[in-house]
Amino acid sequence: MTNDGILGIKNRTENWKTVQHFHGLSRDAQKRLAKKFLGTDDLESNDIQIELFWYGFRDYIEQCPEGDKPTEEAVEHLYRKYFGDLKDKIQTFPNPKLPPVFKTPGPKNYDSSYKRELFNNLRHTEIDIAIRSGRNLILGEAKYQSSLDAKSSYVLVHQLIRQRVMAQILLQLSGENLEISHFLVGDKKRLDTMKNRAQVKFMQCQGWLRNDNVLSWECVKAIAEGKEACSQQRS
Repeated sequence: MTNDGILGIKNRTENWKTVQHFHGLSRDAQKRLAKKFLGTDDLESNDIQIELFWYGFRDYIEQCPEGDKPTEEAVEHLYRKYFGDLKDKIQTFPNPKLPPVFKTPGPKNYDSSYKRELFNNLRHTEIDIAIRSGRNLILGEAKYQSSLDAKSSYVLVHQLIRQRVMAQILLQLSGENLEISHFLVGDKKRLDTMKNRAQVKFMQCQGWLRNDNVLSWECVKAIAEGKEACSQQRS
């Protein structure tokens, strides 16, 4: 038997890479990764939870008793409260005449009046890696061969921004007072390209994604194992 995969075919999916790097971690490995993603040497709590392929919004709704489930109107209200100027920020970032340029080709993009579509966008938003540490909720997006998506047919077009919106609204609905942060992990050869994507730069500009939280699979493995951090993390 070899380690090349079934029938000698290498598994190229993000899900497989995610499971390999984040499932079954020791407590020390979990703490090392949480500290890295939060940019701190100290954690509020040693009680760390990691879930993979997390549909927090969908599962929260399913668990709510009938009559208490959040409505499309309630979600629209929260979106307008916390992200009412999001469309303007995106369309003017960083300069509409200079790259990288966001694409919002449809009239409904980031428009909360499309209540049903907005609700469904949040309901179907998946987080590859969700980590809870104390008062912190850390959201991770995993990439390998594919790139970050920008689905123009959605109200919430851009993948990372969609995840941020989902998490913020979910916390308000559930009454949890947590700080949200993000990280992005991808193929080392494509890391520079990923860092230059408009939605990544926008997330960084908003203070939602730390610059050194865009890292390679090799670096994630090194951090989990307690080895010296990769040079590409020092930014």
